[in-house]
Amino acid sequence: MNFAHTELIRRKKLANFILSLLMAALLAACAGGDSGSDKREPDKTFYPTAVDDFDVNGDINRDAAHATAIRVNRTYKGTIFPQGDLDWVKLDLKAGTTYEVVVDHQCPTCGTETRMYGTDGVTEVGARNNFYLAANRIKFTPAASGTYFLKIGYQTLDNRQDWGVSNYWLNVHSYVDSDGDDVSSWFDCNEKNADISIWGNDIPGDGVDQDCTGADMLLASDPDSFEPTDNNAATTTSRIPMANYQLYQLQYLHMVPEDRWGHSLTTGDADWFKVTVPAGHYYGVTALMADGFWHEEVYLEDGVTPSSLKNSSSSDQNVLVKIVSDGGHFYLPLMIDYGTDNDGDGYYSQEQDIFRDCDDNNVAINPAAAEISGNSINEDCRYSLSD
Repeated sequence: MNFAHTELIRRKKLANFILSLLMAALLAACAGGDSGSDKREPDKTFYPTAVDDFDVNGDINRDAAHATAIRVNRTYKGTIFPQGDLDWVKLDLKAGTTYEVVVDHQCPTCGTETRMYGTDGVTEVGARNNFYLAANRIKFTPAASGTYFLKIGYQTLDNRQDWGVSNYWLNVHSYVDSDGDDVSSWFDCNEKNADISIWGNDIPGDGVDQDCTGADMLLASDPDSFEPTDNNAATTTSRIPMANYQLYQLQYLHMVPEDRWGHSLTTGDADWFKVTVPAGHYYGVTALMADGFWHEEVYLEDGVTPSSLKNSSSSDQNVLVKIVSDGGHFYLPLMIDYGTDNDGDGYYSQEQDIFRDCDDNNVAINPAAAEISGNSINEDCRYSLSD
């Protein structure tokens, strides 16, 4: 090898090294500064356990007067934590431009309500819309340029905002819908075909992904890729993925293709799964895309002795989950972690809103406890300013 060729290789390596440093610095700069990022990346914690960057110095953005300034086309990660937290943000919008506000990535037992207000911070100009799964979406075209406000709070099953906590991602962007199917490019996987969107009717086996799941739906009559090893307890190696925002909400953004996680239940079929429940945790099984009725049964590792997904022991517990149905169905199974019950009061730390234990180390504090007014203790886990 001559000197000129050796020197060329050395220079290429040096250039690639410098380029990698520049890219790392650029990514770090983009991710910092204003608590926002245009890159979708995992949250530090999935279930909310701490205040977000908006509230690091106290609940400073609790009203319009103290709203945090954000920018269009940036992703901001927040938490509604602790109970009763409200996140007010403000941003500058241009008259005549149609915008889409999206609040999503909530955990399976979380929920948010998003409301939009005019330049006075009082007049509501948009209301919460659970557009897809748990995603809040507001479509808005301002008549006048100015600073507009968003209020993000917790939303319970019974439409009260005083029970739970939640995580979320917030992004405001220009509304683009090239194919006119009323599904923006934020949610749509094909902006050139109005028949293909998150609301599309996927036709199994035709090779076309009409509903934007990342793959064509399996025929319920056909064996899935896990067959035949998942047909009995002794041979199964299948595991049910945990339901986080990537699996529970973003399957329609090509993150959970049906051909990878999808299962089919042919008539008379049963699917067995291995599950490890951590010490003290309570798990639950749910399913996306389920096109029929099914139920699960839980057994010890012998596949015979009935068991439970509630592990009250001090060590991890391995169990088997058997999913059965009377007919042929297609489904995407998911596991939900309802948290722990350290105080043994029957309520778990990550349950949904009105069932969540807000203090898992005190048996006298849970959603069923009687509230004692004026003692500065939240016995019934329902937030109030006075207690």
